[in-house]
Amino acid sequence: MPRRPNTPERLEAFCDAVARGMSGTQAAIAAGYSTPRASATAAELRRRPEVQTRIDELKERYVAARVEKVTVTGEWVMQELAELALRAKELNDRPTLARTLEILARANGLFIERRMEVRSPLESMSAHQLQRLLTLLQAVEDGNAAPQVLDSGQASTTTHEPPRLLPSPG
Repeated sequence: MPRRPNTPERLEAFCDAVARGMSGTQAAIAAGYSTPRASATAAELRRRPEVQTRIDELKERYVAARVEKVTVTGEWVMQELAELALRAKELNDRPTLARTLEILARANGLFIERRMEVRSPLESMSAHQLQRLLTLLQAVEDGNAAPQVLDSGQASTTTHEPPRLLPSPG
């Protein structure tokens, strides 16, 4: 039986099938090439630079189409959340409704985020100063020392040094 020629349609069908993920043999059969020679035909076609270039072009196109399909936009997310909120309301599913409304409100800037930062004066002390303070506090706790009060009644805040302690009388 004589071989049918490589028509542009058959070559395109082969390239398309390979680009979509079929093996070369499967693609050759799908494109109408002889089943017993499909593997050899696929190998011959794949060696041709113009065929490989076309396969690469089609692969890029299919990948781009897949990426476009799964691209999530902010508008789509907001629409899905709104639909979920409506469905939760219909079903009287209060936890889901509350959560979706909270997400929608945050996304639309309806909540003000407030954060409070609390800093300790101990943060600016060196390791040596912290160790001295710990030693002095342990001495006070053990009853071996009493804190010395400075003239102002407070420890110095400019140097961040711990209060000096005097030995307890006794």
